[in-house]
Amino acid sequence: MKDKNKVLIISSAGFLMFLLIFRDSFAPGTILFGHDAVNIYLPFRVFAREMLFKYFDLPLWLPNIFMGVPLISSSSLLYFYPTNLLFMILPFPLESTYTADMIIHMLAAGAGMYLFLRQLKLRKEAALFGGLSMMLSGFLISYINAGHWNNIKAGALIPFVFYFLHRALNEKSLFHFLNTAVILGLQMMATGMQIMAYTYMGAFMYCLYYIIYVNRDKKQRAKLAGTFIFSTVFILLFSALQFIPSTGYTNESWRGDFSYSHFISWSMHPVESITFIFPQFFGLFGRQYWGFMPFNLTTYYFGILPFLLLFFLDFKGQNRKLAVFLSVASLFFLILSFGGYGLLYRIFYYIPVLKQFRNPGRFLYLFTFFILVLSSVSISGLLDSGQKDKKFFMKRFKYLAITLSAVTIAGSFFVFNPSLPSVIKGFADSIRQASRQPLFFERAASMIRMDMFFFVLVGGGAAASILLFIRKKITPAVFTVILLAFIFIDCYRIDSKFIKYEKFSSFVNSGQPVVKFLKSKPGIFRVAGITETLGPNRGIYYGLEAIDGLHGLIPARNMILNKNGLLNRLDMNRVFNVRYYLTPSEINIQGFSKIYDGNIKVYQDSFAMERIFFVEKEMKFNDRQEIMDYMKAKYFDGKTALVTEESGITPRGGPENYRVRISEYSPNRIKFIISTDRPGMAVISNLYYKRWKAKVNGKKEKTTEIDGALTGIPVKSGDNEIIFYYDRTWIIISFILTVLALAAYVYIWIRGKRKKIDG
Repeated sequence: MKDKNKVLIISSAGFLMFLLIFRDSFAPGTILFGHDAVNIYLPFRVFAREMLFKYFDLPLWLPNIFMGVPLISSSSLLYFYPTNLLFMILPFPLESTYTADMIIHMLAAGAGMYLFLRQLKLRKEAALFGGLSMMLSGFLISYINAGHWNNIKAGALIPFVFYFLHRALNEKSLFHFLNTAVILGLQMMATGMQIMAYTYMGAFMYCLYYIIYVNRDKKQRAKLAGTFIFSTVFILLFSALQFIPSTGYTNESWRGDFSYSHFISWSMHPVESITFIFPQFFGLFGRQYWGFMPFNLTTYYFGILPFLLLFFLDFKGQNRKLAVFLSVASLFFLILSFGGYGLLYRIFYYIPVLKQFRNPGRFLYLFTFFILVLSSVSISGLLDSGQKDKKFFMKRFKYLAITLSAVTIAGSFFVFNPSLPSVIKGFADSIRQASRQPLFFERAASMIRMDMFFFVLVGGGAAASILLFIRKKITPAVFTVILLAFIFIDCYRIDSKFIKYEKFSSFVNSGQPVVKFLKSKPGIFRVAGITETLGPNRGIYYGLEAIDGLHGLIPARNMILNKNGLLNRLDMNRVFNVRYYLTPSEINIQGFSKIYDGNIKVYQDSFAMERIFFVEKEMKFNDRQEIMDYMKAKYFDGKTALVTEESGITPRGGPENYRVRISEYSPNRIKFIISTDRPGMAVISNLYYKRWKAKVNGKKEKTTEIDGALTGIPVKSGDNEIIFYYDRTWIIISFILTVLALAAYVYIWIRGKRKKIDG
């Protein structure tokens, strides 16, 4: 049977498997829950779709949170990624998008793994095992609960990187080198930059291994290495639409001042490696978790079976070089995942791009991949044992049996000890120094005992089936089915804990009376209290604007305001155009009036300033922190522009007389006329960002950062017609680069086809 048919079989089997895993997704009114998915990626997608169909424009700026934030540039909108773009264009139900995309990428992970393993000339049964194991890997399934949509996509593409790279090296094909670059570029388009960087490291290592130890034509080594480096440039070109805008924003976000403590956060403590065998040892996730990280939402568990199969690796057989490489690569990425607890990871803090990544635990994506490939090599060797000396495998089986027995006996004494809850409490207290209820430790003990039960069940069952196979009591087909059943049962018992559903209406309910009321209010304004009353980023779903929000790359200016206690301070809110407050409680503040009563009350602040206002005075400071200190020290009314660079405006004195007429207001462009009797500054209470440009009466005018956060535009007395727009120069450049790269890719593909025909 051809490989294409095998891929079809694994895809069909995988699809049925995911129908089981995600069966509740098809119930009316339900949504697959993922924290960041429902709070970040889905609302951003709703906004992007509105931009596409309402304004026929790209979603370059999101005004609904943080007084505005770049959207495509801030790497939290997977706009150009194929499935996201497809879901955005097609009338696909919003509540089903997450599930559908997860199934697509789980199947892609399995198919890619199968194809790569077959390229390594492993048996089809071993490739099927590797494909299924990859689909069930904790780094894919458990990240659904965290809602890390981007990392799931990027992780699912890892096998395809190595599939095309192997073909490129084996066939000495420029086209497949470019295919490798395409997949790495797709990881970037999925905004999985960290996963892409780590995958590239693994690919680079594999390339070196192949060139040095596999390639027999020494004259070709330099050419293959040069072609790999050449194709690296194409990664950036293929992903230019996402990569270039993102590089312009990173230093404008809170990661622009990334400390070493941030850099090593979410390092995997070496002790937590025990969770590869006993996944619930530290409580798994959420409030159950009591390990070394601040909190945890995921697991990297991918089953006991892949580790048990490593006992049958033959370092002297035909795959000895591959086995050695995979072992070294696995160990290397495991050590890197220790982050701040290890020695190697510190080096990356001094590398410009890598220093802005946190969560070194994500190196385990590559560790998982290499271990699964290694275990598939073991299975392939086992299945070929009919042509080999059985003594080797029986000897390895004895090692496996001894190890299983030793762990079972020692583990049983530990986990079935009545004092286990007390032992856990002592261990947990030494890690966290936090008090817990006794029931917590009873539950933790119960979870560890359950892990021990499955270790014995899966380990014993797998060992028995291996022994039967070695002795030729069962066929390769039956043996493979047993292994697949064990890996599914073992992984599903953990995976299922990360799959949960919520009522879609609890996240998106535009019919809420308070939402309808706010939508009926005229003018441009911001609302405070959306997160506390409706949920994080819910204003995006409803078209409401706020000054706070949830985002992976919060703007640095917003973080600075928050650190200085100025975010959500009443006087600052008034300057920032916060007109309405949502609260479940009564408020008694001067200038506030209750205009809507219910479970959620709405108060209007009569002193809130408009979105665009005029000032004629400015005060210069040496840096932004001095501005923060000044605003902290006194009540701030916004009538003086606090700047670090003087604009040259001279106050005239006397009462200000100005009028603002907004004729166009869209996320990427604001057009208005400000009429004033004196020169001064038009202040737009949008978060200052370098990509925003201004034209005053048809001429470009420099914008100025005001009050450490807002945007000022110098104006003269009289009528000033201002167009305030998000500059798309870099988007256009990115588009041209991507088109040129794709044109070169197509040209090389056509040229290769012609050579085959001519040959």
